[in-house]
Amino acid sequence: MVDTETGLILTSVDSASCASALPLGLLNSVAFSLPRQFLGKKRGRNGFDFDKDLYQLIVGIEISRFPKKLMRDDLKRNRKLARMRGEHIYALELYFEGELHRIAEYMPEHLVSYIQSELDKCNPAQNCFTRPVEEYAALQEIDVNVAYQELQLKLQSNGMVRLRNYALFEKYMMVMNTCEDEKELDAVLKIALEAMFNRAMV
Repeated sequence: MVDTETGLILTSVDSASCASALPLGLLNSVAFSLPRQFLGKKRGRNGFDFDKDLYQLIVGIEISRFPKKLMRDDLKRNRKLARMRGEHIYALELYFEGELHRIAEYMPEHLVSYIQSELDKCNPAQNCFTRPVEEYAALQEIDVNVAYQELQLKLQSNGMVRLRNYALFEKYMMVMNTCEDEKELDAVLKIALEAMFNRAMV
């Protein structure tokens, strides 16, 4: 994450979604990414530590030391906030992602759109079903109409769980982006985890 005015690298984070979330809470900041291979080579030679030392994004992916004489109080504050918020938002992301796998019925992501596409081609009123739906019914040893209804319910249930998970993540991510210190962030994280746990019990 970089300050757009000075090029100062404010912090580094471990996921693209976290990087996209942080600028929503800090003015004049934007997310950028570098290949891990690039960072690995650079660390071996220059020892990059974005949270400890000051670095500046020059052009493209060129990184150099940030001139200390250009450092200001607002930049120090933004670096501190970006690091704290980034750590907590990433923790939130990991927890919600883990909970999604725990409470949602197993169904590979690529399969969801395929099943929906096949169901859209079916017409239960005319007893018309696609070959994949008929094969699903045969493998399950159930009537094809039952199979159709079962797949519809699975998709609906899966979608509701994922939407609920996403809504809660977005809600508490935005709250975290307004927090000013670790104590506030810890409190929001605790509330978010409790909210997710309670919702999972419904």
